[in-house]
Amino acid sequence: ASDAVDAQAHARHVHGLLEPDAGRAVDLLRDAADAYERLEMAVFAARAMVDAAWATARHGIGDPRPLLERARERLIACDAKLFLREVDDETAALA
Repeated sequence: ASDAVDAQAHARHVHGLLEPDAGRAVDLLRDAADAYERLEMAVFAARAMVDAAWATARHGIGDPRPLLERARERLIACDAKLFLREVDDETAALA
């Protein structure tokens, strides 16, 4: 992937984290996760999914569990177990 395309995905992720409108924030974070997946950047995709799940739960605009399950799958598939704690922490916060 080109640096410009990577930068766009990162920018979308950051904008999602900073966006004050809850619905728009979740959309941006999901879009970032999708962009990372298209770029085969699985760890970044999973981390964006965790951020989207957090925003979803925080703002009560849907069920964050599917995002967390997807993030877990991506991290395990690419052997990035170091980041599983982020998924586990968000999953525990839902209980």
